[in-house]
Amino acid sequence: MIKRYSVLVAMITLSLVVCLGLIACATFTKSAYQAGAMSKAGFELTMTGMGELYKEGFIKDTVRDETIKLGKAYKDLHNSAIEALARYKEKGSPTDKQAYLQLASEASVLLAKFLNYVRPYLLDGGKEVP
Repeated sequence: MIKRYSVLVAMITLSLVVCLGLIACATFTKSAYQAGAMSKAGFELTMTGMGELYKEGFIKDTVRDETIKLGKAYKDLHNSAIEALARYKEKGSPTDKQAYLQLASEASVLLAKFLNYVRPYLLDGGKEVP
């Protein structure tokens, strides 16, 4: 089991590295969509892993609840950022671009907070962390 969750963490890390590479090689809008897709995929993969740990009885309700709370906050901000990006792509407004950049920045902070919270559970193969 430990190997499975270590692979999960490695996949998320690799996804973020690939995301940075994609950003360097494309237009702003395309790069932003790719970055959003990669962060969302990493988030969903992590939520799936935490869900499995919960179903297998490795984490308590309190951990599940906090994971969901942090995940929802990230997902809502991520979705708002993507909506602002869509408006920017449609209208080309600098205001929408700035809104996207601000929301994406805030979403990345929440994603980091979320990943930092779940990391010990995933790395320890589901062992409850005090």
